[in-house]
Amino acid sequence: MPLGYSETFLDNGLRVPIPTPQHPDLVAQMLQRKELDQDIYSHHPNFTLMMNKQHRQLIVAAHNIDQNEYQKAKRSGSWSIDRAVGEDHQVPAVYYDEDIESYGQLIPNDYDKGHMVPFANARYGPDISTALAAARATYIWSNCSPQHCNLNQSEWAYLERYIVRPLKLDSNGKLCVFTGPIWGALDRTIYVSSREDPARAPAGFFKVVCFHLGKPVRGSHLGVLTFAIFQDKEVLRTKAGGAVVKTDRKYQVTIAQLQKWTGLSFGKEIADANPMIFKASTAKRVNPPVRPPEVVPIGNSSDVMTRLESDRSGLQPLANREVSIFSAMIRPRSPETGKEWVLLLNRTEYEVDLTGWVLRSKSGRRAVLSGRVPPGRTHVIEGEGMGTLQLGNYGGDLMLRRADNVVVDYVTWTREALTQLSPGISYEFELGR
Repeated sequence: MPLGYSETFLDNGLRVPIPTPQHPDLVAQMLQRKELDQDIYSHHPNFTLMMNKQHRQLIVAAHNIDQNEYQKAKRSGSWSIDRAVGEDHQVPAVYYDEDIESYGQLIPNDYDKGHMVPFANARYGPDISTALAAARATYIWSNCSPQHCNLNQSEWAYLERYIVRPLKLDSNGKLCVFTGPIWGALDRTIYVSSREDPARAPAGFFKVVCFHLGKPVRGSHLGVLTFAIFQDKEVLRTKAGGAVVKTDRKYQVTIAQLQKWTGLSFGKEIADANPMIFKASTAKRVNPPVRPPEVVPIGNSSDVMTRLESDRSGLQPLANREVSIFSAMIRPRSPETGKEWVLLLNRTEYEVDLTGWVLRSKSGRRAVLSGRVPPGRTHVIEGEGMGTLQLGNYGGDLMLRRADNVVVDYVTWTREALTQLSPGISYEFELGR
């Protein structure tokens, strides 16, 4: 099996090089050892790692995926040290397995071993044994980063399983994927009782997917999707999405924004191929205009922006949204049938026509709206107006789109959040209760 990432993996003359550290701070933090290829790269079956010596975690993981050779096999493997990187430059098992110390007290460690090159996505090859060997090679500490269990088991898992793994936008089933941590204001320090040196949990994580397009866009056959998901206070509180829905954590973003967050340079070709809008001059060509940099919430795979010419999300900060999903009766008193409702709030100074607007859940259930909402007033969707919508007691989400498919608002909720309310009490999304 090939050792290391191949920048020509997409074939058809496309070349996708590994991103390079650009910001001076990141350049200074890059691990360099004679045991590494070019003193920088740690190569493994179908993937390559570049490490950060300050955080003892990777800067970026670059891996190739051949969707045509996915093999079915149960997840298995044991974690080991990446010898080329060196034991002192990796966050060891103790930071994932032991209880962590907080304010002098031991509490359960909620940080999972966050595979940057995931086992399942690496599980490909001409036969099962080859594919399984490649997948098991991902069990090295240099390919791991502290990822809160709520993120690892929910939003991050959804991104890997339902967007990257089954991607159908490519022409040949081959993908080049870059993954890594984002450091910033949400970083957290992890202390364990047996060690004096703490570890850092990143603020978030990114994933860039590159592929070959059958039909060129603006003269290029390179397709690019870029995502960033953050470990904010809500993802640390509850699983399957936070209690306060208005802080979306699942984003499709611009390469330009990602470069600012990470200090990496992905190159002009990848930046230009990303369908997300960053430059203000570009935004003028799209209706409605968006304020750069553009960010799109991802409820499910159908929300992924694949073309510059696609209908844009237009999602604005909460205070600027013309209509918001204000509250809902998610858990009515028993019997619940027919008692659920959703309340919309018109934040503008003018009447809003809801004709053709759609309220949709991740599962695809939806309600087609009608009626007009006076300025500053509310509109209740209930009874037959709920269409096929069902508000789940174990967590759920709603996305509000205008008739032209532009995203107006997006909310989620969890089972844990609902248990704080008695049956028959509405959930107010903007307050998170």
